[in-house]
Amino acid sequence: MISARFLLPLIIGLLLAAVPTVRHGYFTFQADAPGITDAALPSTVAGIPGAPRVRQAAWVRNAYGADSWAERAYESPGGAITLFVARGFDMKKLYHHPELGVLRGRSFQPLHHATLPGGAGEPVYVLPAAEARGESAVYALVYESRWVANPYVLQLSSALSTLWTGRRPLTLVLASGTVLTDQGQPSRDVADLLRAAVRGLAGKPPSPS
Repeated sequence: MISARFLLPLIIGLLLAAVPTVRHGYFTFQADAPGITDAALPSTVAGIPGAPRVRQAAWVRNAYGADSWAERAYESPGGAITLFVARGFDMKKLYHHPELGVLRGRSFQPLHHATLPGGAGEPVYVLPAAEARGESAVYALVYESRWVANPYVLQLSSALSTLWTGRRPLTLVLASGTVLTDQGQPSRDVADLLRAAVRGLAGKPPSPS
Protein backbone atom coordinates (compact mmCIF):
# COMPACT_ATOMS: atom_id res chain seq x y z
CA MET A 1 0.00 0.00 0.00
CA ILE A 2 1.32 3.43 -0.99
CA SER A 3 1.65 6.02 1.73
CA ALA A 4 -0.44 9.14 1.09
CA ARG A 5 2.62 11.37 1.33
CA PHE A 6 4.17 9.59 -1.68
CA LEU A 7 0.99 9.57 -3.75
CA LEU A 8 1.29 13.07 -5.22
CA PRO A 9 4.97 12.74 -6.25
CA LEU A 10 4.14 9.34 -7.81
CA ILE A 11 1.27 10.81 -9.83
CA ILE A 12 3.46 13.71 -11.03
CA GLY A 13 6.23 11.28 -12.02
CA LEU A 14 3.82 9.09 -13.98
CA LEU A 15 2.36 12.09 -15.78
CA LEU A 16 5.82 13.36 -16.73
CA ALA A 17 6.74 9.93 -18.11
CA ALA A 18 3.44 9.64 -19.97
CA VAL A 19 3.84 12.82 -21.99
CA PRO A 20 6.78 11.70 -24.18
CA THR A 21 5.36 8.16 -24.33
CA VAL A 22 2.03 9.38 -25.69
CA ARG A 23 3.67 11.88 -28.05
CA HIS A 24 6.06 9.38 -29.61
CA GLY A 25 4.15 6.15 -29.14
CA TYR A 26 0.68 7.16 -30.26
CA PHE A 27 1.24 10.21 -32.42
CA THR A 28 3.74 10.98 -35.14
CA PHE A 29 5.73 13.77 -33.57
CA GLN A 30 8.61 15.08 -35.62
CA ALA A 31 9.78 18.44 -36.82
CA ASP A 32 8.98 19.53 -40.34
CA ALA A 33 11.82 18.68 -42.71
CA PRO A 34 11.95 20.60 -46.01
CA GLY A 35 12.13 18.11 -48.84
CA ILE A 36 15.31 17.89 -50.90
CA THR A 37 15.00 18.79 -54.56
CA ASP A 38 17.53 19.04 -57.36
CA ALA A 39 17.13 22.83 -57.27
CA ALA A 40 18.76 22.88 -53.82
CA LEU A 41 22.01 21.41 -55.17
CA PRO A 42 24.81 23.44 -56.77
CA SER A 43 24.22 23.78 -60.50
CA THR A 44 27.93 23.76 -61.37
CA VAL A 45 31.36 22.68 -60.15
CA ALA A 46 34.19 24.99 -61.27
CA GLY A 47 31.84 26.43 -63.88
CA ILE A 48 30.87 23.01 -65.29
CA PRO A 49 27.10 22.29 -65.11
CA GLY A 50 25.87 19.13 -63.47
CA ALA A 51 23.18 16.73 -64.68
CA PRO A 52 20.51 15.29 -62.36
CA ARG A 53 20.35 11.54 -61.75
CA VAL A 54 17.28 9.51 -60.86
CA ARG A 55 17.05 6.53 -58.52
CA GLN A 56 14.14 4.33 -57.55
CA ALA A 57 12.36 5.76 -54.52
CA ALA A 58 11.87 2.36 -52.87
CA TRP A 59 15.60 1.58 -53.13
CA VAL A 60 16.66 4.90 -51.54
CA ARG A 61 14.13 4.53 -48.72
CA ASN A 62 15.35 1.00 -48.00
CA ALA A 63 19.06 1.91 -48.16
CA TYR A 64 18.93 5.18 -46.22
CA GLY A 65 15.50 5.46 -44.62
CA ALA A 66 15.36 8.79 -46.46
CA ASP A 67 12.24 10.88 -46.89
CA SER A 68 13.77 12.91 -49.71
CA TRP A 69 16.96 12.93 -51.77
CA ALA A 70 18.62 14.23 -54.93
CA GLU A 71 21.69 13.41 -57.00
CA ARG A 72 23.76 15.25 -59.61
CA ALA A 73 26.80 14.31 -61.70
CA TYR A 74 29.47 16.85 -62.67
CA GLU A 75 32.39 16.68 -65.10
CA SER A 76 34.73 19.06 -63.32
CA PRO A 77 38.19 19.97 -64.72
CA GLY A 78 39.77 17.71 -62.10
CA GLY A 79 37.56 14.73 -62.97
CA ALA A 80 34.04 13.41 -62.57
CA ILE A 81 32.22 14.06 -59.28
CA THR A 82 28.82 12.75 -58.22
CA LEU A 83 26.90 14.44 -55.41
CA PHE A 84 24.21 12.48 -53.55
CA VAL A 85 22.17 13.96 -50.72
CA ALA A 86 19.54 12.29 -48.55
CA ARG A 87 17.54 13.46 -45.55
CA GLY A 88 15.62 11.34 -43.09
CA PHE A 89 14.86 10.49 -39.47
CA ASP A 90 16.63 7.11 -39.35
CA MET A 91 20.03 8.46 -38.32
CA LYS A 92 21.90 5.17 -38.28
CA LYS A 93 21.04 4.36 -41.89
CA LEU A 94 22.42 7.72 -42.96
CA TYR A 95 25.68 7.78 -40.98
CA HIS A 96 26.61 4.10 -40.66
CA HIS A 97 28.59 3.11 -43.78
CA PRO A 98 26.64 5.30 -46.23
CA GLU A 99 28.98 4.11 -48.98
CA LEU A 100 27.22 0.72 -48.91
CA GLY A 101 24.26 2.39 -50.60
CA VAL A 102 25.04 4.47 -53.66
CA LEU A 103 28.67 3.29 -53.75
CA ARG A 104 28.05 -0.41 -53.20
CA GLY A 105 30.66 -2.54 -54.94
CA ARG A 106 33.45 0.06 -54.72
CA SER A 107 36.51 -0.68 -52.60
CA PHE A 108 37.83 1.86 -50.10
CA GLN A 109 40.61 2.22 -47.60
CA PRO A 110 39.58 2.69 -43.94
CA LEU A 111 37.52 5.77 -43.14
CA HIS A 112 39.26 8.78 -41.61
CA HIS A 113 38.23 12.25 -40.52
CA ALA A 114 39.31 15.51 -42.14
CA THR A 115 38.31 19.16 -42.38
CA LEU A 116 37.49 21.06 -45.55
CA PRO A 117 40.22 23.37 -46.86
CA GLY A 118 39.80 27.09 -47.28
CA GLY A 119 36.98 27.62 -44.80
CA ALA A 120 35.91 27.22 -41.20
CA GLY A 121 37.29 23.70 -40.80
CA GLU A 122 34.01 21.90 -41.38
CA PRO A 123 34.31 18.21 -40.35
CA VAL A 124 33.95 15.58 -43.06
CA TYR A 125 34.53 11.84 -43.47
CA VAL A 126 36.99 10.58 -46.10
CA LEU A 127 37.05 7.21 -47.86
CA PRO A 128 40.14 6.96 -50.10
CA ALA A 129 39.92 4.56 -53.03
CA ALA A 130 41.49 1.16 -52.46
CA GLU A 131 42.96 1.20 -55.97
CA ALA A 132 45.06 3.86 -57.67
CA ARG A 133 42.38 4.83 -60.20
CA GLY A 134 39.31 4.00 -58.16
CA GLU A 135 36.64 6.37 -56.86
CA SER A 136 37.15 8.07 -53.51
CA ALA A 137 34.41 9.62 -51.39
CA VAL A 138 33.99 12.52 -49.01
CA TYR A 139 30.80 13.02 -47.06
CA ALA A 140 29.34 15.38 -44.50
CA LEU A 141 26.55 14.88 -41.99
CA VAL A 142 24.37 17.89 -41.19
CA TYR A 143 21.93 18.24 -38.30
CA GLU A 144 19.97 21.46 -37.78
CA SER A 145 22.39 23.30 -40.11
CA ARG A 146 25.40 22.08 -38.07
CA TRP A 147 28.18 19.94 -39.50
CA VAL A 148 28.36 16.78 -37.38
CA ALA A 149 31.79 15.68 -36.13
CA ASN A 150 30.60 12.60 -34.21
CA PRO A 151 27.27 11.00 -35.20
CA TYR A 152 27.30 8.61 -32.23
CA VAL A 153 27.39 11.49 -29.77
CA LEU A 154 24.68 13.23 -31.79
CA GLN A 155 22.38 10.21 -31.67
CA LEU A 156 22.80 9.83 -27.91
CA SER A 157 22.17 13.51 -27.21
CA SER A 158 19.22 13.72 -29.59
CA ALA A 159 17.64 10.64 -28.01
CA LEU A 160 17.28 12.67 -24.80
CA SER A 161 16.35 16.04 -26.30
CA THR A 162 13.68 14.59 -28.60
CA LEU A 163 11.75 13.11 -25.68
CA TRP A 164 10.19 16.55 -25.37
CA THR A 165 10.79 18.11 -28.77
CA GLY A 166 10.02 16.84 -32.24
CA ARG A 167 12.44 14.47 -33.95
CA ARG A 168 14.73 16.26 -36.38
CA PRO A 169 16.22 14.81 -39.55
CA LEU A 170 19.84 14.10 -40.38
CA THR A 171 21.16 15.00 -43.82
CA LEU A 172 23.85 13.06 -45.67
CA VAL A 173 25.85 14.99 -48.29
CA LEU A 174 28.14 12.57 -50.15
CA ALA A 175 30.52 13.38 -53.01
CA SER A 176 32.33 10.62 -54.87
CA GLY A 177 34.74 10.36 -57.77
CA THR A 178 37.83 12.55 -58.14
CA VAL A 179 37.42 14.24 -54.78
CA LEU A 180 40.84 13.96 -53.11
CA THR A 181 44.19 15.62 -53.68
CA ASP A 182 47.40 13.64 -54.18
CA GLN A 183 47.90 13.97 -50.42
CA GLY A 184 44.57 12.22 -49.75
CA GLN A 185 42.75 15.34 -48.53
CA PRO A 186 39.45 16.78 -49.86
CA SER A 187 40.08 18.86 -52.99
CA ARG A 188 39.10 22.50 -53.25
CA ASP A 189 36.43 21.64 -55.83
CA VAL A 190 34.73 19.13 -53.54
CA ALA A 191 35.03 21.49 -50.56
CA ASP A 192 33.24 24.23 -52.51
CA LEU A 193 30.66 21.71 -53.71
CA LEU A 194 29.85 20.40 -50.22
CA ARG A 195 29.60 23.90 -48.75
CA ALA A 196 27.31 25.05 -51.56
CA ALA A 197 25.14 21.96 -51.13
CA VAL A 198 24.77 22.50 -47.38
CA ARG A 199 23.80 26.12 -48.01
CA GLY A 200 21.22 25.08 -50.59
CA LEU A 201 19.77 22.41 -48.33
CA ALA A 202 19.39 25.00 -45.57
CA GLY A 203 17.26 27.09 -47.91
CA LYS A 204 19.99 29.53 -48.87
CA PRO A 205 20.92 30.08 -52.52
CA PRO A 206 23.71 27.60 -53.36
CA SER A 207 26.38 29.81 -54.93
CA PRO A 208 27.94 28.25 -58.04
CA SER A 209 31.32 26.63 -57.37
